[in-house]
Amino acid sequence: MKKIFSLLFVFSAFSFAFAQTLPNNGFETWTNATTPANWAANYSGTVSGIVPLSFSFATKTVDAHSGSYALKISPALMPVGNITMPGFVQLGAVGSFNIDLATLTALSNLDFSSIDPDSLGGLRNMISKGVPMSNSPSEVKFWYKFLPDGSDEAMINVMTTKWNSITNTSDVVASGSTTISDLATQYTEMNVPMTLEGANSTCDTILVIIVAGGAQASAATEFFIDDITLKFNTWGVDEFTSSDVNLYPNPATEVATITLNDYTQPYQLSLYDSFGKLLFSAKDLNDAYSFSTVNYSTGIYLVKVTQNGITTTSKLMVE
Repeated sequence: MKKIFSLLFVFSAFSFAFAQTLPNNGFETWTNATTPANWAANYSGTVSGIVPLSFSFATKTVDAHSGSYALKISPALMPVGNITMPGFVQLGAVGSFNIDLATLTALSNLDFSSIDPDSLGGLRNMISKGVPMSNSPSEVKFWYKFLPDGSDEAMINVMTTKWNSITNTSDVVASGSTTISDLATQYTEMNVPMTLEGANSTCDTILVIIVAGGAQASAATEFFIDDITLKFNTWGVDEFTSSDVNLYPNPATEVATITLNDYTQPYQLSLYDSFGKLLFSAKDLNDAYSFSTVNYSTGIYLVKVTQNGITTTSKLMVE
């Protein structure tokens, strides 16, 4: 499914302006039952320039994490070709599209090898230009429930960009994504760490894309999302760690160990991959704790320690 984002971002053009929170991030404001304000969830256009086609992936729901409403996303059955498209919601606005039936079928199956590049121009207006943002968040957090049918997954992808007046294109400043495949019947918090492409987090635009489904998507899949928040200025290990929590060896090859300076209160430990997916957690710990890293791929992981209501996050490098 990640390939779809590489394809979509090729067509994204971005504007200048300044803002530091996502509009309608709690999905409390709706134009109607299928249109969350400031988010694109309804699409309309033509197939082969002749047959009109419109569809929506969003539903206003009172099954919220907080407040009155949340966003529910499901794949949609197309009235043309008997095709089910993965649910697709974007931050910002979109225009009308024109697409041929072969490309529509290939997209529904995430079969990019069967897509004629010349046909993609008709999808350009279907891609949001994002919304203004002056500084890249270092983390994006949200609450979700996921009721997948079959092998369907959900993906959240976040990207910030800055216009380059020399190349007349937008440069990627930071990006982060996470894939959710496990059933979650209760609202669960997810953290998406962002990765800087350079040394500067200044940007002018942010784009958020939420997808629910996959190849051979099922219209029975339901993904609920609420309370998307941004966290800033936690880039780098020094800004994450605390002298009260010790993590070693770092980098780790086989085993990593957490020690605390104070064990008078029990603590909880959670390990996340670079996409924000929870790998494991341990509760009610009252001594040093070691865990194996043998089965983890080389890369950066986040270790969260919560004690007495205070959470400290450390970066762990696995080699």
